[in-house]
Amino acid sequence: MKLTRKDAFIINILFAIIIIFISILNINDAMYFMYIFPILIITFLVFIGIYYKKVHNHFMNFDFIFIILLWLFGMSRQVTYWFGFDSYTSYYGNFELSVYFRAYLFTFMCIFLYYVGSFKTINYEINYNYDLNDKSYYIERIRRIVFIIFIICLLPMVYYYYKLINVSMVAKYGSKQYVEMIENTNYLISLLRVFGVISLIILVFIEFHAKTKFRYFIFILFLSIGIISLLCGSRTEGLSIYLLFICMFVRKAKLSLIKKIGLIISIILLIIMIPLFFEIRMDITNIKNIDFLSYFSFDSIWSAFHELGGSETAMLLVVDGNYGVQYGQSILLAVFNTLFNFLPSSIRPDLSSIGPVSLAYYFTKELNLNYGLGFSLFGEMFLNFSWFGCLFFLILRICLDKLYNKSDFISVLKSFIMIYILFTMPRRETKDLFTEIVYYYLPFSILLYFVCKPYYSSYKERVELF
Repeated sequence: MKLTRKDAFIINILFAIIIIFISILNINDAMYFMYIFPILIITFLVFIGIYYKKVHNHFMNFDFIFIILLWLFGMSRQVTYWFGFDSYTSYYGNFELSVYFRAYLFTFMCIFLYYVGSFKTINYEINYNYDLNDKSYYIERIRRIVFIIFIICLLPMVYYYYKLINVSMVAKYGSKQYVEMIENTNYLISLLRVFGVISLIILVFIEFHAKTKFRYFIFILFLSIGIISLLCGSRTEGLSIYLLFICMFVRKAKLSLIKKIGLIISIILLIIMIPLFFEIRMDITNIKNIDFLSYFSFDSIWSAFHELGGSETAMLLVVDGNYGVQYGQSILLAVFNTLFNFLPSSIRPDLSSIGPVSLAYYFTKELNLNYGLGFSLFGEMFLNFSWFGCLFFLILRICLDKLYNKSDFISVLKSFIMIYILFTMPRRETKDLFTEIVYYYLPFSILLYFVCKPYYSSYKERVELF
């Protein structure tokens, strides 16, 4: 009997419930937690990968990649323990094993409920392909207008990354802390910089399909920004750029076996480069003395997992700190902060008397660190709603379904912008999510709507989406 999508979906749900039940029964068993539990989690990830493969006909789809990113930043250090890394000792203090267990179990429940939220993809059929070589007028109009936006943003982008590289050379690993100061004092420059990146995302998508003579220039520029972001400490932005590029490439290209092997090698090299970027980030002025060949090894892959998995710290601090349930306080403050975020920091309303506007900044100061700790949606949801916080990820995926199941060209462009935003979110907080939706996603969505409105009703093109 052939396994259907619905069968695979239900089997995965039952398997996840069994994992949660067994884990609760073995909450004090160190052997189970260190060895059996991570194997069960990886098995579950393989199973949902198979499910999404049945739905989308390939593994490089948004949902599966996002779930892998959630696991990677939220609980991947469990695996590195097997390869000699002291995953259960933190730079910020040694936590009890029960703290790790509660943090990892909650993280898994968040990932599981996000998967449950994709239930509508059971009947998700995609039969559309789009060819931009017909040069539809409104698509050409989008290309021209977005290119103009990119040109306007180019100078602020160059200035921003120039300052970022200079700060990295001076502050080394602590550069991200100074970047926040740059963004606060030059918010317009920071805003235009992101507008430039989003403009490139749209141009990259169009160029993948239209295949103009400028496409390689656009591709190289886009990937170069990813490298700069990784070098200067923005792991999530750099990874998001590369993953988004790979997804676009896979969706359009009919890959031969050689190209598939090349893509796999490229992904492995990208993973291997993460600890290399970490080393360069520690002291970019010492780049000549770094042994680059030493990073091309099997251990480098697990070193990369260990580095990225360090974002679990935010969740561990929340679980260990017993801060008390905040009942949505940080989320409410994030909404108010978003409303006033366009104002210079000197004249913004002071919300600190209510609570920390930025949890990442709050915990950075509490730990007396000279660099940005970062945060996580897992930690914030647990801080606000305790174990019920995992329902946020269920609601998030249900809301996204309203966007991703539309196949017209404009909806696809908006979807890629949202995908880029969400790929950067696993180690951030709702303040960042609301800000990027209001100040980045909505302006481009409105722009695309009004640019295409006069012509859109005449064109019923469909596009193959994730």
